[in-house]
Amino acid sequence: MKEESQRQDRQQDNAIVIVDPATADYMPLVIAGRSRLWSFYFFTAGSDAMRWHHARHTRLWMINIRLPDMTGMELCEAMRPRLERIPVVLISDEYDPAEELAVFSAGTLHYMCKPLDLSLVSALWPVFDPRDGKNFTHSLNERPPF
Repeated sequence: MKEESQRQDRQQDNAIVIVDPATADYMPLVIAGRSRLWSFYFFTAGSDAMRWHHARHTRLWMINIRLPDMTGMELCEAMRPRLERIPVVLISDEYDPAEELAVFSAGTLHYMCKPLDLSLVSALWPVFDPRDGKNFTHSLNERPPF
């Protein structure tokens, strides 16, 4: 029983949470993440993600800016205490310069547009992969160092 609990803890520690109604857009990332033993949790609405009680035991959150029940920035603000020290990437369905500025002023780690560029996501791997010796954690209250 203890081994099962430890395995679940390790799995959650490698978890990436994706909050986006278009979950199929992330399948290339899921396929790439399998080799790194990541687990993925998908939510299609901000309110569903807010009810999830494992938020603090995750490695990265990827949140669409446009959710059916709130904006991604509203979700970040509501989850700020629970996402402290967890990197957050806000995703947009299309590029908008004003939106990009707003995202960075909100203190998130990065802003990406769909379709997701796996090479860009791969460049972020050292930021949130626990097996990397240069592990970086980022608070929503701090500016990222790059």
